[in-house]
Amino acid sequence: MICKYERVSTKKQSVGRQEMILDKLGIPFNKAYTDKIMIDLH
Repeated sequence: MICKYERVSTKKQSVGRQEMILDKLGIPFNKAYTDKIMIDLH
């Protein structure tokens, strides 16, 4: 699931899509939060 977060956070050209996907997962869109997940992944 963390890989999915990375993919979503890298698509910066479609912020609306990010918010929609994260909202479906019950996670409020937060750039800092997605960045932290990417850092943890690497």
